[in-house]
Amino acid sequence: MTSSVSTRSRNTSLAIALLTSGYLFGGVFVGIAVGLSVGSPNSGAFHMTRNAVAGVIALACMIAASAMWARDLGRRAGAADLRRAGWAGALSFGPVALAVGLVLTWLEQRIVERREGPALPIHVVYGMLFVSASLVVAAVSAWALGVGLRSSVSERRRLTLTTGLAAGGAYLVVYIVMELAGWQVGAPGAEQRATMLVVTGLGCLGAALAGGAAIGTILFRAGHTNPISNQQPSVESNSS
Repeated sequence: MTSSVSTRSRNTSLAIALLTSGYLFGGVFVGIAVGLSVGSPNSGAFHMTRNAVAGVIALACMIAASAMWARDLGRRAGAADLRRAGWAGALSFGPVALAVGLVLTWLEQRIVERREGPALPIHVVYGMLFVSASLVVAAVSAWALGVGLRSSVSERRRLTLTTGLAAGGAYLVVYIVMELAGWQVGAPGAEQRATMLVVTGLGCLGAALAGGAAIGTILFRAGHTNPISNQQPSVESNSS
């Protein structure tokens, strides 16, 4: 009984939310911090090489963190193949976040710098792009996690939809709250206090917490600690 209660306490929505934010947001934070220490804002071949190395380091940190995250969740869920779970995590969050980041950069250049998009304020464009981006990254990562844990098709669908909406919704709430508090992206003086960086960091943290809570609710619903749908039947059930 004590062991069962302890397992349930480790697998609550709050616990999985904290675990997810610790691994994924922590991986992003460490990757960016290390990358910034290696990269260079100057021009030239040498500095371009430094920036390329910084990008590889940042991506490697994110991949390692997401792999450990998926393995930890697999261990808590009773998955038999933790290596599969780890690979699913490694090939999802980091690469998807990088791809989405490149798309955001391209869209920002076209819409904001070249004025090729709709005539919208910068903070509105930011909200639309980054909220959508957080939804996509969370949804794809949750889907890959379900594949890695060999969850049923219906459970993978719930993981994808619920996690994506939870993460995107949390980012939207953070974005609105920060705007109401005077932290508007693109406003006069915003660059001096790194408004975009602060809002993005808090938004990503909120998305990780909300997405993790959604994952915990689905994987460990009703106190079940072994929700993987295709676990091998027990000896007792075979004998019966």
